[in-house]
Formats: sequence, structure tokens, C-alpha cells
Amino acid sequence: MPINLYRGDSRPPADIKAAGGFNAWVPLTQPLAVALVNRCMGQPPPYAPVALPPPANTTPLQAALNSNNPINLLTLMAEIKKGKSHDTVHISTDVSPAAGGYGTSYVYRMTMTLNYQRNGRGAVIPVGNNSAVLASAVSTNLVFDGATMPASQLIALTGVGAVGLTEVAFLTSIPYAYITDYQEPGGNVWLPMP
Repeated sequence: MPINLYRGDSRPPADIKAAGGFNAWVPLTQPLAVALVNRCMGQPPPYAPVALPPPANTTPLQAALNSNNPINLLTLMAEIKKGKSHDTVHISTDVSPAAGGYGTSYVYRMTMTLNYQRNGRGAVIPVGNNSAVLASAVSTNLVFDGATMPASQLIALTGVGAVGLTEVAFLTSIPYAYITDYQEPGGNVWLPMP
């Protein structure tokens, strides 16, 4: 069963379509997203190197990846949130349309079938249409669209932010096919994507 996620964006639908969907400022390939998650599973060294593309390769996240310290998914979520504009490696989405928009932007709705693992370990559980399963104030859930994370096209992290909103931060691009409809800035009617 699919779940809806939302994203606010100043670009009109034609621009989102032309871009092929949503991409981070510094897009990660699927293999690089898998390597990043694997590096941040909290295991001891030796660590496989993970080199982020420029300009993300000069961020605190890259410095943490280059260190000899273990990193867990909660730390990874915190580090990707430190990214500023042009060095960001994730795409923010939310489980609520209200949090997806900024009042003066378009709000896009995406429909996808996802699975998750608490802290990236244990049973793979379907999210279904229950966004509450993605919320965790003390851990980070690993979210993906395949039977396993390495076999997935979509890879994300989720957790509860400081204001209690559940963010789903995608480490992979979100293809246009998942974006079903949108609201115009200040609007409340869902319109189909072109």
C-alpha cells in the first residue's frame, strides 16, 4: 500500500517535469547512497572510503566520513541537515502537506510504496499508508522502495525534527513518475502533474 509524501518547491510543475523529478543540489547515485548508508551503520573500522561529489566533498559530512570514527544513521541524518543549499546531498520531504510547503511555494505530492528498518537493522517492514511508523525522536529509520536497501531505487532516512515534524530525507533522486499532483502557492486544490 502506498504512502503520500510532500515537498515544497518554488519551481512550477513544468520545471519539475523538465528536471525529471527532484534532485539534490549534489545528487548521489544509487550505489553512492548505498555506500554512504553502509558507512554509517555504526560498525567498527576499517571503513570503505566514501567520496561525496563536489562541492559536498568539502562539508562536515565528508570530514566525518573521512574520520576513523563510527557513524550511525542518527548522526548521518544530523550531518546531512547541516548541508547548506548548493552542497546538500539530500531531498527533504514530509509526511504532511502543511509542512511540505512554505506558503509561497508549490506543494508537490508524491505517492510511493516504501519499506523501512528501525536504525537500518532488523525486519523490513512495509510503511503502508501509516506515516506514524516513520516517526522516531530517538533513532533514524532507513527507508527504501525495494525488498532490501541495496536493491532499491529510492533510499531515504527519516526522523522527527526539533518541531515535531516527520521529515523523510532522500539520498537518491525522486523520479518524476512518483510526483502525482501539486497545489499552487497559497492554494488548497490538488492539480494533476503535466
